[in-house]
Amino acid sequence: MVGIRVVVRRIVRGETGPSGGPALTDLLGICETWGTKSITIRSEDGTVTEIARADIVSGKPVPPRPSRFRRLTEDDVDARCDQLRGEPVAGHAIDVQLVGIARLLRSLTGSEGCEVQVSEPAAGALEVAVAIEGTPVARARVRHDDDWALVTDLTVEDGHRRRGVRRLVVAALAEALAERGLSVLVAELPADDAAARGLATALGFERHHTRG
Repeated sequence: MVGIRVVVRRIVRGETGPSGGPALTDLLGICETWGTKSITIRSEDGTVTEIARADIVSGKPVPPRPSRFRRLTEDDVDARCDQLRGEPVAGHAIDVQLVGIARLLRSLTGSEGCEVQVSEPAAGALEVAVAIEGTPVARARVRHDDDWALVTDLTVEDGHRRRGVRRLVVAALAEALAERGLSVLVAELPADDAAARGLATALGFERHHTRG
């Protein structure tokens, strides 16, 4: 269930429903964790709710909303990526993942509490560096044109991995891109990198196709 869009019906402790029994409510979002005692659901506005397993009445997967990118052909997307990258991909299979920047902003909690530095090293290029208490923890680079941006590098410093830092730098990047009027972010991930694809899915990216 982790990483899947679900709707969960749960008991609202301390409240009474119309029939006199326990009050129930539904929660829709992405299941982020599924433990023995509780689960967590991230709603579209980015709110994360922990639900005790004992309070769950029912739950089921929900089909994803129709993709806004479905109308784009593989050739359309590949041409955009090649234009942004400057050269075509060759030699290995990659998954092309797309996400709307507005959706990223809704699904991420933002970069509050971090020190964010945004620079533009060249025309059509943007770099975001994130530090915590003065210590650099991550950076991301993109190339952009029109209203599309392509991630060309995302690096987390040694000692800060697996601590949610990638979410922080992506949140900071999404804020910087939105301020500049961009609407689509593209990531090209190795097709055999399950961890990277899992993170992309959790952030709201949609796999469009595999190339190479």
